[in-house]
Amino acid sequence: MAKKKSNNNNNNNNNNNYNENNNKTIKEEEIIDSDEEGWEEVPTKEQRNKEMNEKREKRRLEKENKRQQEIVEHNEKQKKIAELFSDSSKAFNIKNRPAGYNPWDILDEDEDDFTHNQEHQKRNGTKQALENPNNGFHYPGGDRLSNSNDKLKKKKKQIQQQQQQQQQSQSPSDAKQSLLNSIQSFNFEKYYDLLKNVEKKFPKVIDVQIKCVAECLEEHFGSVPSDQSPFFQRIDYLSKFDDKFRKETTKFFSDRPMSNILPTVVFLANNIISILRKDKDAISSSGVGLEILLQLIFRYFPDSLLKNLPYFKSLSLQTLKPNVVSLYLWFFSQPIQNNLHSVTASIWLQIVFPILYKAKVSNYLNLELFEKFTIQLLELKRVQKNGIEIEDVVLANSLDEFINALILQTVQPIGMKYSDILFDLKKLFSNNKIPSPYFYVLLNYSAMPDEAFRERFLNKVIECLVMDSNCFNYLKNRYVDFIAQINNLLLYVLLQWKSSEKKNGNKQQQQQQPTLSKHSVYELALFCREENNNLLLKRQLQIQQQQQQQQLLQQQGKQSRKPQKSMFEVDDVNLSIITCDSVIQTFKPSHLIRNLTYLVMVPLVIVGGYYSRQMFCDGNINLNQYLPNENVDLLQKYLC
Repeated sequence: MAKKKSNNNNNNNNNNNYNENNNKTIKEEEIIDSDEEGWEEVPTKEQRNKEMNEKREKRRLEKENKRQQEIVEHNEKQKKIAELFSDSSKAFNIKNRPAGYNPWDILDEDEDDFTHNQEHQKRNGTKQALENPNNGFHYPGGDRLSNSNDKLKKKKKQIQQQQQQQQQSQSPSDAKQSLLNSIQSFNFEKYYDLLKNVEKKFPKVIDVQIKCVAECLEEHFGSVPSDQSPFFQRIDYLSKFDDKFRKETTKFFSDRPMSNILPTVVFLANNIISILRKDKDAISSSGVGLEILLQLIFRYFPDSLLKNLPYFKSLSLQTLKPNVVSLYLWFFSQPIQNNLHSVTASIWLQIVFPILYKAKVSNYLNLELFEKFTIQLLELKRVQKNGIEIEDVVLANSLDEFINALILQTVQPIGMKYSDILFDLKKLFSNNKIPSPYFYVLLNYSAMPDEAFRERFLNKVIECLVMDSNCFNYLKNRYVDFIAQINNLLLYVLLQWKSSEKKNGNKQQQQQQPTLSKHSVYELALFCREENNNLLLKRQLQIQQQQQQQQLLQQQGKQSRKPQKSMFEVDDVNLSIITCDSVIQTFKPSHLIRNLTYLVMVPLVIVGGYYSRQMFCDGNINLNQYLPNENVDLLQKYLC
């Protein structure tokens, strides 16, 4: 009976377990259904550990990236410092100076970083001491002592800001008066001795020599407040000095190569800009001494501007502050004072004009400065008389870039306002001599698919041909490169001529558009037809030679070479032949005109000879001055 009871109990237990399992499956199904209805699954322990590991790995990678960036920045800073002080380790080791004297304060930023790290460590130490007061002596006011250096630095910064505000608040008349006072107190004899003897102190280190001269000027004139007026109202510092100062300083720079002057010029300009921007590493003076020196360099040595154009382009002037932009424009306008307006025009064409038609200048003050600089240049009397004298390659490259912007429709409206100067041949070439690079740029764009642009450039090409007959030689010298363009030119002239004949020679249209003479067009068409025939013959001979070479290579069992590409398109040549034939037929001088010239000229020659014979026989013409007496006697016998 006991065994039966145990079996029954076991059966009951099994039934209960079975029922519990069924209930569990039902509950799990209900949970799944509920999940489908919007419940979220609870992550397992493994998933949580996995997520935590991923977060830790991500933090570790971020820390490593930050450390690598800090290392890269530190290395770049060290490189910059090494470049600045290369070959100039003895730049400011002049006698009778206190220890630790550094007028440029280039390394202040590194010193601040070092002191900041030290203070940070001190603060961390004080925090630990406060948390663990039993570990040694504990002073609760230690964190206040560690911040004393910060308070001193803040006071120094406040004093410097007050001095700068006082300088800015002074009027231009006060700045002029303080400049005159500082000029009177300046020791010119000491300055001239420095110019003569600085080479002995620092031989073969020209950049250090120039920095010593700049330091001498800045030490004295750095107390003068800088003129913050726009570039066209700034003080002309050099006009306040005498001729000897200008001559001695220009002599100092003329004896040194320009390749060594260029980097120091950039260095000095960067120092002035750091003063204007109120950078941490800026020198604690106004920068007027540096401005005086740079004004002299840019005025009497304009190559220092032209050869530093890549540096000026990299600045993106439209993004800088107005006072910085005004300073650079003041630098660019200095050659005008020395009658070198072509240098300023070249700088305008390569830096200022692209800003006007390419970039969107968001700062309204900067836009006003660029416009004022442009107007001031284009309205100069010398520019109005002699035109803008710019290098041929610079002008051609600027024209090419502007036409590309026109095609891409990216030209700003204010740029179009001043773009006419690029197409005004009278202002550009007052001597009526057009350079070949400029002409070839216009000719290159005369085969564009856009009809409006094509006609505009074709009219400019015709205007060039009318102004300078040497442009016909440009066409002939590079005919193979511009077959399609010259074909368009002849076709355009032909259509113009036929349309003017239909309109019975409208005078207004002829006055607006420049026209070529029939003789010049006829000669150009003859030249083009002859060149086309020669090119086709050369092409045929080239094809025959290539075929013979391929046959020889096949007989020898070698691989055949690829045929050489021709320098021109055969279709362009065939079209040009058709155009040339029609132009020659239209502009060919007729036989009637030739006969009329003979009929008119022969009677004139007869009448002229008769009257000259009478004058000679009457004695009104004395030929003894030009011919010997024997020949005069013979003429009298035969004629009279």
